[in-house]
Amino acid sequence: MARLAGVGIGTVFRHFPAKRDLLDAVLRIRLERLRDRARALAAAADPGKAFYEFFDQVVTEAAGKLAVADALAKSGAAASPEATAAGVGLREAFNELLVRAQAAGAVQADARFPRCTRYWSARPAERSPPT
Repeated sequence: MARLAGVGIGTVFRHFPAKRDLLDAVLRIRLERLRDRARALAAAADPGKAFYEFFDQVVTEAAGKLAVADALAKSGAAASPEATAAGVGLREAFNELLVRAQAAGAVQADARFPRCTRYWSARPAERSPPT
């Protein structure tokens, strides 16, 4: 991790004294980045295109996010309040994209967040588009 960041191992340990601190920071940053992307796309002229662009990004990045979340859980730590808040913000931003895409007729009217998360949380071989 230190090598990827271009810093020394001591710097990493000063900022993240425990592995769970590092994992939580990575999770929080991923969630914040996705939340901010969803918020930016919410203003797009084509709500359907914006939704599917974001959905594709989430599916593409899901394995990495899930691996970090699983590692954090296995460390015995819960997500920090900051990571939890980022997750709540992501869900709200995603729902805004979903509602706009539904209003435009681009997404089924009965599609909901839980069904979408089941899709992107599945292993690639187990995925079938939500119906």
